[in-house]
Amino acid sequence: MRRFIAVTSVLVLTGLFAPATSYAQQSLNLYVGGFVPDDYGSRSHDDVLRNNADFLAFNIHDFASVTAGGEYLVGLGEYVDAGLGVGFYQDTVPSVYWDFVNDDGSEIDQDLKLRMIPFSATVRVLPFGRRGVEPYVGAGVAIINWHYSESGEFVDFTDNSVFRDTFEGGETMSQEFIEAFLKTIDCYVMGSRTYETALNYETKGFGWAYGDKPVFVLTHRTLPKTRSSIEFCAGDLAQLVSERLKPHFKSIWFAGGGQLSAECLRLGLADELRYTIMPIVIGDGISFFEGLDNDVALHLLEYTAYKNGMMALRYQVRK
Repeated sequence: MRRFIAVTSVLVLTGLFAPATSYAQQSLNLYVGGFVPDDYGSRSHDDVLRNNADFLAFNIHDFASVTAGGEYLVGLGEYVDAGLGVGFYQDTVPSVYWDFVNDDGSEIDQDLKLRMIPFSATVRVLPFGRRGVEPYVGAGVAIINWHYSESGEFVDFTDNSVFRDTFEGGETMSQEFIEAFLKTIDCYVMGSRTYETALNYETKGFGWAYGDKPVFVLTHRTLPKTRSSIEFCAGDLAQLVSERLKPHFKSIWFAGGGQLSAECLRLGLADELRYTIMPIVIGDGISFFEGLDNDVALHLLEYTAYKNGMMALRYQVRK
């Protein structure tokens, strides 16, 4: 996880004005300070705390807490010191879901834990030399080793069940990332069962997942048409793709189900294959590729692990 935690630190240092006895003076300085996290508005779009605030209720300012550490200084001459330092911060903040509770009305709660260990290197210039009280001008660099985790109860949105787990590391799938990705898709092609599943989710209040993009549903049945962007098709799949879709759409997204996915691979229509692995073992369900009767070689192009336990895999279909 990168660029997730914006840091503002306030340090109170002691031992900065120790008298000098020689140019090779050495000293150990201890400090107690504070960590104050930046507010939501000043954080980047892929910040984990900013994205969590969309569905978890917590106060980001509860992460403000005490830090402590030390610095070892060595005199390099009458006017220069160099030092190495290490610090420590850790705090845990409670959270609950904004819109979901357990069946008994109790909150679905989690613990958000953040730990940081900064390692620093500094150089200080003493303009008046070592004369008792020693004001200085300094500069340095720091590397922050940090760890963020979420432990407690979480909602599985495939069936709205609640499970306990701990999530650590990984990327965050932000709303901005999802919107940007969906803009790259020009149209969708799906089978009738996938279409009916999408309608079912919409009736349950989860919305229509495909926006206003054209959706081509392959079926011989009479199905409800809920919007003008939907078109029902029957017949040869290869002909549909080559004669109707490719001349008008650059990015054609086959959304499933298993029979349609297998047919795409069998006919050599697919250029890329994307898997999203969820942290759930399903005991029964529909095969990814129903009736696929030959092996298909793939080349891994990209993989992304998300902090909620998902793994996204993107493959090129070798032809």
